[in-house]
Amino acid sequence: VSKKEFKSVLKSIISKSSIVSKEYDDITISEELDRLSDILSKGSTVNYQDFLDYIFDIEEKDVVIEMHRKLQIQIFQKSKLSIMSVIKQFSSSKTYNLGYVKLSEFKKILKKIYSKLSNDDIENLCSHFDFNNDGSIDYDLFVNWIYSGFNINEIIEKFSKQIKGINSDILKRHLLAYESRDNKINEQQFIEAFQSLGLLFNRPSLRALYSHLDKSEKGNISIDDILDFIFHHDANSTNETAYDRGRNYKKIFSEKMLIPITIRSEIADSIKKFMEQNQNSVGKLIIDNKDSNKHDVILRRNFRKLLATYGTQLKDDEESLLFECLDLNGENTLSCYDLISFLLGEALDNHYLSGKACDSLQSTLIKRKVTSKDIIKHLSKYDLKGTGYIDFSSWNSVLKKLCGQADITIDQINDLTKYFDPEKNGKLDIFYVSSFLLLTTDATRAENKLKNCFKLLRIKGITYHDTLMSTVGKDNVTSAISDVAETIDKELGLPMTYPEILLSLQKFQRRGVIRIETMLSALENQSETLNKTDKKELVLNQSYNFSSNNSNLGKTLYKKLCVLRSDKNRREELRTQILKKDFNFVNRITKRDFIRILDVNSSFTDEESSLLIENLSFIENHHENDLDYSYFLLFLMEPINLNLVSSGVELINKVMRGRDSTNLINFLSDLHKNFISYDNNNTG
Repeated sequence: VSKKEFKSVLKSIISKSSIVSKEYDDITISEELDRLSDILSKGSTVNYQDFLDYIFDIEEKDVVIEMHRKLQIQIFQKSKLSIMSVIKQFSSSKTYNLGYVKLSEFKKILKKIYSKLSNDDIENLCSHFDFNNDGSIDYDLFVNWIYSGFNINEIIEKFSKQIKGINSDILKRHLLAYESRDNKINEQQFIEAFQSLGLLFNRPSLRALYSHLDKSEKGNISIDDILDFIFHHDANSTNETAYDRGRNYKKIFSEKMLIPITIRSEIADSIKKFMEQNQNSVGKLIIDNKDSNKHDVILRRNFRKLLATYGTQLKDDEESLLFECLDLNGENTLSCYDLISFLLGEALDNHYLSGKACDSLQSTLIKRKVTSKDIIKHLSKYDLKGTGYIDFSSWNSVLKKLCGQADITIDQINDLTKYFDPEKNGKLDIFYVSSFLLLTTDATRAENKLKNCFKLLRIKGITYHDTLMSTVGKDNVTSAISDVAETIDKELGLPMTYPEILLSLQKFQRRGVIRIETMLSALENQSETLNKTDKKELVLNQSYNFSSNNSNLGKTLYKKLCVLRSDKNRREELRTQILKKDFNFVNRITKRDFIRILDVNSSFTDEESSLLIENLSFIENHHENDLDYSYFLLFLMEPINLNLVSSGVELINKVMRGRDSTNLINFLSDLHKNFISYDNNNTG
């Protein structure tokens, strides 16, 4: 039907509904009907059958779901019947022109279509489609139900069209609410999640889409799988490369990185402009500014001068954060090589080429035990203008000289050239080449760098365990080393190249796989603790995570907490939800669970939730993924009667006279468990 007719029919139905009329005004109803007709439209007409399939979509029993699968195979795959030919099977009915058939006729036609159907199967189908229990069935709805999910390309096209209008951050947060404790989403959760978003899909179509995503047929998929699929199909309409899609995916869904995407983008843009407008290379400028008293390091004041020279416009807190992330030894200095590698890596955007470049290095320069100093020494001879650049012919000559004419192939030279000059400008930065060689050959250095990066992630309160555990295979224990390295490279935002990450993981791999828990335990337990000054300074430099009006963020959060505390019903509901998540009665729940509870029961913004979590978290060892909620519940109970406080203090003093603090904690934990055991209704 036309859009106009479709809207007219729905308006007349809505006008008879007192509930809808009271809740929504005419303008809102008209706008929503416009949106609805746009989603269902193909040109100027609307496919109203899609709408009816969605409206009359009733939850199926398992036997009905199995029947749906069997009927699809029989009718559309084996018999190869079209929808219209199936509908014609019902044309012999006297009520055909009215759009329905009686149950007795429906049963006969089912047997005719699929003779192997049992009587129980037929009764189950009759029970499911006789919506009003009036002994009749809408055959259009039945036939469309069978066809639903058969054409996966059509489903994907409709899905892409409908999902396009939903904000990516909202989508991710919405999906997190349906995630299981194993950080996966099963078929039923998938269906509920997307139906609650208001997408016009019936259950069979969403089941088919889920099966399409569940390649391994494990019966569960991750949120990242879903988001990656959505982004992939959204990007197919453009000319983006696979790596471009990865970059954009990272921008959309992985904002919580060690070095945020906003800083990375500013670095990339400013370095690119500098390279276009200046004769000297980025690497040469860094080497010229290194500290004369220390070996190959950049001091903080010189770091600021360099950023100014490159035209990089960062706020003070962003600049400090960047320095902290690159100061991997905690000595208030930066390695020239780390800085060169990071700045040019962001500007050239060549991460996707690093694998081939590293393989070529392993087969040539590293095999010949050529060092970064050797590279600088030989390449500098060809840098006649003193700019830090050499041309291709000089580069080829040096490679052949260092590796031997017969030991390096044209393909290997091309792989290396593409990595160092992906834009094909015809020149290579001498110091970038030497940096890459150094960073991809020193395994101990790479491992220490990864340790420090993980340490900084924990200090910033960024959880990475779940991200890495999402890479595990069918055994739920090990992951392919390449999968782990790729996940770290794409999602954690570390100042490390892919080959560096791969090198740092070599120690933990056995036959190409890594035990994630073992690796994390080794890297976290061996890492040295940052001193208090470093820790304090880094925490102070995190204001980029919050809104621009940072000075008022804490005040706003406190006001909202007070409002929440004054609302008895909301306060008690919040307390109940928190206690339900503390399965082991240890006064701790995961940050993810806490965020979900806040989203449902409070009006906190993302920034306010982050600030609250930061205040409730202990960034130590095994506590980086959870928080102590007891302080939060105490705040919601305030102001507490002073007599009660005095009694509590007196009790603690009595216990402390004969016990040490460890036993006191055990005592309070036992006390807490006893209280919980009597609180059958989880009222708190």
